Amino acid sequence: MIIDHEDSSLIRDYKETLQSEEKILWQGKLNAQNKFSLESLTDGSLLFEISLYGVPASIFLFFYQQFLIGSIIIILFILVWALFFYNKKSSKESRRLKLKYTEYLLTETHLIFIQWHDKKIHIHSLPINNIKKAHRSKTPGGLKSVFIIPKEKVDFQTYNYWNDVKNPYITLSNIYNSDEVLQLIRKRINS
Repeated sequence: MIIDHEDSSLIRDYKETLQSEEKILWQGKLNAQNKFSLESLTDGSLLFEISLYGVPASIFLFFYQQFLIGSIIIILFILVWALFFYNKKSSKESRRLKLKYTEYLLTETHLIFIQWHDKKIHIHSLPINNIKKAHRSKTPGGLKSVFIIPKEKVDFQTYNYWNDVKNPYITLSNIYNSDEVLQLIRKRINS
């Protein structure tokens, strides 16, 4: 199911309907990593350092030596900075919406993924009897993710919080109490 974020109240309705039919054993949300941030690696410090030397050199070329080369370099710096700030702003907004809308539910018979992707809210359900294996991994920020390997191919994908790249496995990303969740999933698989 795909929902526009303007219709996000449908998520509440979906969860209420689900709760009336099945018992929700666990409910969790995507959390931002708290100690380590990829933003610290992509905050523009390298671009700033290049500009620190490149802009004065371009201005020198522009006024004293090569008007055309200096002009081209200055225009390139302006375009790169503009692209950098646009990309940074749009990726921050995308991560904010992921944090707001991404949610995971475990019922007695399904693992449900409510996730923000491609500017829409996607709701997917994975039957417990289609889970072959579940394991977890600790992230650099101290949060843990649970990876699900299905028995049969599924028609949806989960995506990385930071760069929106497809995860190699179906993933409950950056969740608290991952040990508890992993045990609940394994218990449901074996029952």
